[in-house]
Amino acid sequence: MQNPASTILSRSAHITSQSQYLNPVYLWANEAEGLLGGGQLGTGKSFYVDSGASGTAVGTSLTDACLTIDAAIGLCTASRGDFIYVAQGHAETVSSATGLVCDIAGVSIIGIGNGSLIPTISLGTATTAKISVTAANVRLSNLKIVSALADLAEGIDPTATADGLVVDNCIFTDGGAALELVIGINVTADCDNIRIINNRFNSTAASDTTNAIVLAGGSDNSVIAGNIIYGTYTAGGVLASAAASVNLTVLDNVIGAIDAIGWDSHASTTGVFARNLIGANTTSIAAALTGLDAMFCWENYVTGALNASGIIIPAVDGD
Repeated sequence: MQNPASTILSRSAHITSQSQYLNPVYLWANEAEGLLGGGQLGTGKSFYVDSGASGTAVGTSLTDACLTIDAAIGLCTASRGDFIYVAQGHAETVSSATGLVCDIAGVSIIGIGNGSLIPTISLGTATTAKISVTAANVRLSNLKIVSALADLAEGIDPTATADGLVVDNCIFTDGGAALELVIGINVTADCDNIRIINNRFNSTAASDTTNAIVLAGGSDNSVIAGNIIYGTYTAGGVLASAAASVNLTVLDNVIGAIDAIGWDSHASTTGVFARNLIGANTTSIAAALTGLDAMFCWENYVTGALNASGIIIPAVDGD
């Protein structure tokens, strides 16, 4: 099956007499094709979401896009490899713990747009409002997750059955000084083979956020890489000390935890921890990065002070 974005891209210049570079359908499809790499989609079907759509909301075209992501998920078939494209500028509010549940296996939910046009999901009304992932092999990409309520408990909640989850190129942020996103991604124990890559986590200066990422238990064969974390995370940038993970890969993350530890891992976790840059407000530099006893480590730089370059932690092997 041909990438539908490629099909739209090739035909959209004929939809209107204006230049293809001014044609909004062309621009939308061009972004979608770029995110997908122009590849094949296998057996999956494509559905569309746009809060600004005015058609029949059946989700099968740009004109008739669903108004919410949850509605589009309901159109998907498990493990078929379906794609949901979320239009640039899309905005929706999730107001409960069950307001947006990714419960169909193998679905990729991909936001289109850059900067202020990245699709936004606001979590509010109840502090338990969240994006829940209960199915395996789900992907969430290029979405902005924002707290619209004080002490909003968590942004994304992958359960133990959400193995194979990919969260990439998303933004997690407070909605304001008193609108805290307490935990960005809160991974349930035994949710394995996940990838949290190339995301950005921010909190405001007066925020009561606790962690950007929490591994509430072991998460075997998982990857946390390329993320940028900065803010007043009172319990640490990443908390992964509740239980040991097997073959955890942690690469190229930049963590600035103003109020606490940068990374706290379980001492029995195995895997690789390399090229991470960590700044934290701790009693010592060594306390800013802990629990790497059973991991291979390369070139991790840690600092406990502003305007000071970090040093390598753990210490360089002398043999």
